[in-house]
Amino acid sequence: TTVLNGFAIRIPYGELESIRGLAGVKDAFVAGINELVEPAMDNALDLGHVLPGRDLGYTGAGITIAIIDTGLDTDHEAFTHSPAGASLGVADIAAAMERWDLSEKVPFAFDYADRDTDVNPDTAPDANNVSHGTHVAGIAAGYAENAEGQVLFSGVAPDAQLLILKAFPDSGAGTPDTVTLAALEDAVKLGADVVN
Repeated sequence: TTVLNGFAIRIPYGELESIRGLAGVKDAFVAGINELVEPAMDNALDLGHVLPGRDLGYTGAGITIAIIDTGLDTDHEAFTHSPAGASLGVADIAAAMERWDLSEKVPFAFDYADRDTDVNPDTAPDANNVSHGTHVAGIAAGYAENAEGQVLFSGVAPDAQLLILKAFPDSGAGTPDTVTLAALEDAVKLGADVVN
């Protein structure tokens, strides 16, 4: 009820018009399926440089970015950097999610498609474009240095925190609008400053 005052139900297709005619119903629609159609992307470090816009002095400190996508490779080196000026602490969310393995960089992660806490994309050969979410998160807020402190990669806002809301199933198949809307609802409730 935060983003959309509505709900999802399964009904025979022929009943849609009768539901639209009910008192108090503003609209009713058949939920679509969003397919992954972009070419698969490896990972954020493949960009191998600092992205444009970093020279403007904005680092994303104090900003939280929600990524609604295919998940996140939580072991990826681009997401081990603790952000400066974190506005959302693990303790802020931990009471409700004690069993999750979270960090200051990623204080919230949930798989809305498969309904579990594992947001790591499946690596099965038949899974399609599952690395897209990691790539998008890297562009937004990834950061990695080598042992000598040389920056290997920096996203646009490396000090931003990430909320990972995995909307696509591990299989790489499409996801219903209802799953995306549930993730969007939680992104707003969690206080995301930016939603991608």
